[in-house]
Amino acid sequence: MARPKAKSPAPRRSGTPSGRSSQQDLYHHLCEESRNEIYLFDARTLRFIHVNRGARENLGYTLQELRRLTPLDLKPEYSRRSFARLIEPLKRGRVPHLVFETVHRRKDGSCYPVEVHLELHRSRRRAAFVAVIVDLTERRRAEQEVRVAHEKFWRLVEFAPDPTVLVDAEGRLAYVNRQAARLFGYQAAELLGQPIEILVPEDLRAVHAEHRRRYASEPAHRPMGIGLDLQGRRADGTTFPVDVSLAPLDTPDGQFVAAAIRDVTAQRRVQDELRRSEQRYRSLVRGAVYGIYRSTVEGRLLEVNPALVEILGYDSEAQVLNLDLARDVYVDPGERQRLIAEWSGGGAFRNVEAHWRRKDGSVITVLLSGRSVLDERGAVREFEVLVEDVTEQRRFEQHVQQIQRLETVGRLVGGVAHDFNNLLTVILGSTELLLETVPEGDARRSEVVEIREAAARAAALTKQLLAFSRQQPWHARVLDPNQLVASIERMARRVIGEDVELVVSLAQGVPAVKADPSQLEQVLMNLIVNARDAMPRGGRLAIATARYDVAAGEAARHPVVPPGHYATISVADTGCGMDEETRSYAFEPFFTTKEPGKGTGLGLSTVHGIVQQAGGHVWIDSEPGRGTTVTVYLPVADRDAEPEEQATGVERASPGWETILLLEDDDPVRKAARRILEHHGYTVLEARSGPEAVALAQQHQGPIHLLLADVVMPEMGGRRSAEHLAMLRPEMKVLYMSGYPERGPREEQAPEPDAPFLAKPFTVYSLGAKVREVLDQR
Repeated sequence: MARPKAKSPAPRRSGTPSGRSSQQDLYHHLCEESRNEIYLFDARTLRFIHVNRGARENLGYTLQELRRLTPLDLKPEYSRRSFARLIEPLKRGRVPHLVFETVHRRKDGSCYPVEVHLELHRSRRRAAFVAVIVDLTERRRAEQEVRVAHEKFWRLVEFAPDPTVLVDAEGRLAYVNRQAARLFGYQAAELLGQPIEILVPEDLRAVHAEHRRRYASEPAHRPMGIGLDLQGRRADGTTFPVDVSLAPLDTPDGQFVAAAIRDVTAQRRVQDELRRSEQRYRSLVRGAVYGIYRSTVEGRLLEVNPALVEILGYDSEAQVLNLDLARDVYVDPGERQRLIAEWSGGGAFRNVEAHWRRKDGSVITVLLSGRSVLDERGAVREFEVLVEDVTEQRRFEQHVQQIQRLETVGRLVGGVAHDFNNLLTVILGSTELLLETVPEGDARRSEVVEIREAAARAAALTKQLLAFSRQQPWHARVLDPNQLVASIERMARRVIGEDVELVVSLAQGVPAVKADPSQLEQVLMNLIVNARDAMPRGGRLAIATARYDVAAGEAARHPVVPPGHYATISVADTGCGMDEETRSYAFEPFFTTKEPGKGTGLGLSTVHGIVQQAGGHVWIDSEPGRGTTVTVYLPVADRDAEPEEQATGVERASPGWETILLLEDDDPVRKAARRILEHHGYTVLEARSGPEAVALAQQHQGPIHLLLADVVMPEMGGRRSAEHLAMLRPEMKVLYMSGYPERGPREEQAPEPDAPFLAKPFTVYSLGAKVREVLDQR
């Protein structure tokens, strides 16, 4: 809305002083003495024209310093742009004034929250902004204190040691803590919104309602307790005497009456025992987050707290008090006898581990801390014990230990397999070279062939060990899970026998995965053999494929399978099944439930290693007597990935003439590799280490066409050696070899992902073929 135009001032009368100066002085005085900060700054340049004293003192600047600044200089860097955009509508006259919250920065760099009231004033000379600033620091602190007090209040009510309810002005239950719900036998949700009289016997409800109305209408005479012998009524209709303490509460959520309710059945029985019991009770509930009990030496429970009832899985304290510790609680009564013998000397004990049985029969692990209470003669009269349930903690520790044990064994197995591969490289190479010299018909030729076949079987064993340790050389390609299952179906039928029905179900639209097909075949055959062995009297074996998408919310069903898109292959049998303990050890190496001589214990551990190397996961679903289903989750391959052609083996490698620098620290392997390369016609330069290879490359006068380097070596591995040699021989090609996988035991030793690689043990022909392949590449 446009402001009305100001009238021209009347001409001054001679000798009459104008009142304008006095008004300006008054305004200036009010501005300077204001409790709020007041700024006046130019609308065009944004430079300060005037800043009152309160603002100067709070900001720490002098007026002269401020006149060289703008409001943007008082703001943190992140809020300057938003301020400039904010005042633009005001400058253009689109809004009459602005009120917003922001942050100001003092001269010393500290910041504080403010509320800004901003208006634009125009005169004939200039347009200027007037800003009135309210410091919000104290208001924010007060709001925070209110929020903290509110949260503390509700935590106090929820974890109060006594059953507690909150009743609104209409007499309805607005809140019921867990102790109150347990006391009356309800779920807390069942009571919310119900009249408070639902907890009172029917014949006393009218009296109770009258006293409740009197309590609400006479606030000046409110007692802490309502002064009646009240009765409580449980959900099952039984009644019991209660003592109720009331207190009015004025909360941010409204006005309530808090009622702390206590079952005083024992108090009605014997008053003297109650006084002593209350003293003991206060000492017990001091650590109410833990279970607490008091018992005789013989094992009779004298007193328990709600937390102990919850730990043992019973519905009420009365049920727990009827238990005998040795007979009903301890899994092994002898364990309690040993503990009693230790505790009978008097004094305190801490963190004694024991095994207890819950109401449902499940076993839990607890830590016991407490003290022995002696009588006048110095003999143990009773025990006061604090109980902590550490079952989940122990289970987690065992799981971590199992993982660490698997990793340790995996590293050991990987190292042994690496050394074994070096030995097999020498054996295979030497026997194949020897076969070249032994003519057909020679009796010694069959012995050499047996040595070669034995070495080949040993090489297959190292592949299984490396698969367990996730260090097997990985030759992945894009493949169709349906084709993989179909390719081994005939073999599976021969393996399982005629008394087992095989059902194969291949789903439509199963996505492609990227994995090593030979190793996935090994996974499926291991699972098929395990399923057959679980059905000694026959049964049904089902192999199925499917697409499975794990959303973030569904990940809790299978904790080992993170969200993502998977192709699954499942192998299900109708065999004997496994219990929870057996499943927990299923993937450990050398663990087997089969009879001696019928299993190595490497089947599932190998499955686990191969699938993890493929980036997948394995899930076992099994119960005793209901069979077992093992599901393999393989991540979906990239959409742009094309199926790769599988390399075909060659029986003979083409001869060569080039010069090869052979870098290998193991002497027998290096000698065997040199003989094989020279057998194929190559000139070989040998080096035991990276520095020796660099020196040899500097001294050699002719060309070096190829570096054949072991990946893992002391001091300088194959990759670092290749990097140094590339500066001397940029035209030289590189072929890596190792008994470890392509990426090596450590990431920093791994060659580039697309670098040529030859896995040990290699044969005369596989080495010759790979060298020829690399040399012939452009």
